[in-house]
Amino acid sequence: MYDGAGLNAFGEVLIDETRPAQDGVLSVMYQERSSGTTPSALHVTDFRLPI
Repeated sequence: MYDGAGLNAFGEVLIDETRPAQDGVLSVMYQERSSGTTPSALHVTDFRLPI
């Protein structure tokens, strides 16, 4: 399993609840921690699920 260590993420991590059934993919969206007032990057990580 993937535990997300090292993502440097904060706040709410979101998943796309429809993709696993439709595409066999788990998509996870997270945002990096911000430094100061600069907006931080958003990332989407896809995990192919075994069929």
